[in-house]
Amino acid sequence: MGWSEEEKRKIARAIKKLYVQKNVVHKQGSRGQDIESVTYLPTLVVDIRDRDVLRALRGKYTTRHFRTGKKDGIIWGRRVKRVLEEILDYLTPSQRDLATVVLAFPSGKGKRDVKERLFKLFYKKLEEVHRLQRLSEGDPTLRSVWVCDSPNPQAIEGGSSATHLEIDERYVLDVVEGLVFSDAYISKPPGSYFTLGTTNRQYVEQVYRILHPMLNCRLRNYWDKSINKRRWRLTVTSAKLFKRLREEWYGEDGGKKLPRDFKWTPVKLNVAYCGDGSLDGGAPGICLHSFSATDVERLVKSFEDLGVYGALHEVRKGQFYFRIFQDCARVFFDYIGDTPVIPCFSYKWQYKAPTTRSLDMSKISEEDMKELVGAIRKLNVRRLGRTFEITLTFERTAKVASLFSSFGQTKGQVLLRGTHVQRFLARALPFVEDKADRERFRKVIEFPLRRHFSEAKEKAFVDLQVSNKS
Repeated sequence: MGWSEEEKRKIARAIKKLYVQKNVVHKQGSRGQDIESVTYLPTLVVDIRDRDVLRALRGKYTTRHFRTGKKDGIIWGRRVKRVLEEILDYLTPSQRDLATVVLAFPSGKGKRDVKERLFKLFYKKLEEVHRLQRLSEGDPTLRSVWVCDSPNPQAIEGGSSATHLEIDERYVLDVVEGLVFSDAYISKPPGSYFTLGTTNRQYVEQVYRILHPMLNCRLRNYWDKSINKRRWRLTVTSAKLFKRLREEWYGEDGGKKLPRDFKWTPVKLNVAYCGDGSLDGGAPGICLHSFSATDVERLVKSFEDLGVYGALHEVRKGQFYFRIFQDCARVFFDYIGDTPVIPCFSYKWQYKAPTTRSLDMSKISEEDMKELVGAIRKLNVRRLGRTFEITLTFERTAKVASLFSSFGQTKGQVLLRGTHVQRFLARALPFVEDKADRERFRKVIEFPLRRHFSEAKEKAFVDLQVSNKS
């Protein structure tokens, strides 16, 4: 290449990341068969703030093979091997060990088994370097090159026994399922693919950066005449993966359904909240419009299993919204994390704990809850002009008085109002034995307590009055 010894030394020091991308593309053959194409792409990221490094690399590569930004330059493919061959003697021992694996990758097509073994060996060696780094507490001789902009770097730092590659695969799958839950769509087989379309450019670009290291992604934009705005669309192809997800997430009629073995994970719920969540009056909530009433019940149960309770509102016929109670909001954000996986939705994390009195249901044990249910004397929903008021009256026992010490109390009773009633009933529902009472409690929980007057609120009130008479 003709670099001087000083230039080689500077380039070796400027290396920030070395990784190997594996891209799997499924195509349909002429006879309808599924053809899998696998490519392995070595990639090198170099700090180009040193002008000598930038000049040395630009002297050998055009912009076609060497892309530059404000701080970093990227080289990929066979040119990575040429750079590593020149600077091998100037790398640290850990970097040299990884570079040797990359240099062993066969060029051109074929030898897939050899490439796959080297690919796994590369990440196995990298995980070992990170493990030694943690044990040595930053020994400079073990300074490693990072794999890539990992969407989950804590997984490495936390000392997981799984390889970095396996961690990222699980992470990416949770991101994909969170998107399918909310805004994304998976097409019908054959050739199932994943699409995310929106007018929010940051949304699709940030999802692209998460998915493209492991999946074949394409990003494009076009002018949508129907809304007179520019739309952005991310298309991800992986027939094997999305065929399975299509079967799990969609019914025969093409409508969305909840997978049989569905469980939340922090990443999955974080992404779902990014897409379909909102802060409603200071409390988080999530739209469940795409799911049937049966699936909605399962979702509410899955939230309750996490210690997250809320009220379910039917905003339109067959379309539900789950609003989390304020005293459970902190539990919810502790579970999904303090930052969004998709950063453009950070405004949905601007939650402030209520300064007013709050009913913390997590502190009430099952035994106490049974006693509280037995102390209920009256549940009432009444009209006040163009608004409605819900009240729940308890017999004033020592236990009731101590648990509800910050609420209205008279000599013989304790009174809860509004959303405090809904929070209590949602937690108390499993302990109510009478079927008629349980059905009435459920209707009160679902009652849309909003500041504005709406037909939905009036209809719910009439329905509740009819059930009370029956």
